[in-house]
Amino acid sequence: MRDFTLRFSDKADFRAFLRKLNWEEDEELQNAILVDEIGFTFSESGVSADGEPEYTRDEGYFVNIRLLDDGFDESVFREWVVTPERPLREWFLRGADGYHADTSCNLCSSRAGAGRVHYR
Repeated sequence: MRDFTLRFSDKADFRAFLRKLNWEEDEELQNAILVDEIGFTFSESGVSADGEPEYTRDEGYFVNIRLLDDGFDESVFREWVVTPERPLREWFLRGADGYHADTSCNLCSSRAGAGRVHYR
């Protein structure tokens, strides 16, 4: 398994990418990757006169990709791959005792710190 965060200019750009991959019709592709559409993100940019936080939309439309098939050619994602300072959202796995963040480290073959997922 490998995880990537992709950044597109907007939702239309992401949808065009899916059409280029033939996502809707390609069942093998749908079985090879998981798609977690995050969308736009926001960062706190200040405080209003009322003391409420103000937010500014960050640049980009974000999508998490998890490759389930190690043989899949990941180069199709290369143009859009980004490395966020912190995960925008994490994958969770269901274990015998409930759901847990998948903290498997694909980069070092060990377990990462609590709740942290490595993105490339």
